[in-house]
Amino acid sequence: MNKNELIKRYMLFIIGLFICAVGVAITKRGELGVSPVSSVANILCIKYDFLSLGNWLIIWNCILILGQIVILGLGVYLSVSANVIMNSGEAFVKAVSDKTHFEFGNVKIGFDISCVIIAVLLSLVFFRGQIYGTREGTLIAALFTGIVVKFCKRHLKIDMKLLEC
Repeated sequence: MNKNELIKRYMLFIIGLFICAVGVAITKRGELGVSPVSSVANILCIKYDFLSLGNWLIIWNCILILGQIVILGLGVYLSVSANVIMNSGEAFVKAVSDKTHFEFGNVKIGFDISCVIIAVLLSLVFFRGQIYGTREGTLIAALFTGIVVKFCKRHLKIDMKLLEC
């Protein structure tokens, strides 16, 4: 991969992160919940507000990255990273998908639902039977993100050659 292609890949990655961040901000601000991957960190932020949501997200993402490393080991991890980089939630899902040979979109749905369940359970434990920070937007994202990923994988192809200057 040459330097220009690497730069283009990172630019696509940054644009994707920006779009994800806007989505999280909109759902959080609209009190619709947060994304499934962010739901665990969101509950921890509500319970332990000495750290911001951003700090809890960093901690949660580090835990997911450690899980990814445990699942793949270093060699496969580096080969997956050759596509540039993935956020920790998707990288974890890809690691599980690669090892189990289940379709990425199906693993994503299971992972997202698991994150929501963990967030709800943490909320119930931390807040005396009350659910905070996990709402209909979180559940909808958990149920449909993997479906959208499966659809896009089948019907949309990003050709890096189209991005050449």
